[in-house]
Amino acid sequence: MLEAEVTHFRTETSEERGIVALQISTRECGDVSVVDLLGRSTIDGQESELLGRYLRDLAAEGKRKLLLNLVNLAQIDSSGVSIIVEACVSVKRSGGELKLLSPRGRVLDVLKVFRLLEVISTFEDETEALDSFRTRGILAIP
Repeated sequence: MLEAEVTHFRTETSEERGIVALQISTRECGDVSVVDLLGRSTIDGQESELLGRYLRDLAAEGKRKLLLNLVNLAQIDSSGVSIIVEACVSVKRSGGELKLLSPRGRVLDVLKVFRLLEVISTFEDETEALDSFRTRGILAIP
């Protein structure tokens, strides 16, 4: 089993009327950046703008393997979905990959409506998701 070693951690928040609407933190597990999202990503509170800027910064830092942990994301709208698609395309153009971890409830429903789960690899187990980044490009020999 792969153990996640956290080598870097940073957090950004979006506040609306004194309430944290979106909290973003990053854990480095080997060469994979796990982006933990807590709260909601919507256009009205500008959380999606924060998320977009955060993901662009990671890409600018040379991060090419991104795992978005959605287990604690309570809400997402079309602007948040757009940010995820934009980040996915950008990372793929750079030779990397973006994957999703544990979307739940309303977030899962929205991702299904936009058919995102059909084009972005999605996992329920973090260890399995992290392993999937390492198996890319490895040939199986019978």
